[in-house]
Amino acid sequence: MSSSATTSVSARARAIALAGDATRLRILRLLFACQGACVSDVAGRLRAPVANISHHLRALEDGGLVRSTRKGKTICYALRDSPLIRSLRRVVCVE
Repeated sequence: MSSSATTSVSARARAIALAGDATRLRILRLLFACQGACVSDVAGRLRAPVANISHHLRALEDGGLVRSTRKGKTICYALRDSPLIRSLRRVVCVE
């Protein structure tokens, strides 16, 4: 297996592991539905502490699944556009 193929497999494994957490899965579902949201909005919709949601969103960003933008004191997150995210959508958004 080439090194780029190994890197791709490793990136996919990290993304799947990140999405495997129940809270992160709920966050991803919300971001797929809303095309992005601020930390406080996600926390309110999921009825979870802002600090907890912020921690999970940072992990998703570190894993390359979401990107953040700062609007004043507020940080908003949206899903990155990639083939991996599009594939993840089919798994995450199944009812």
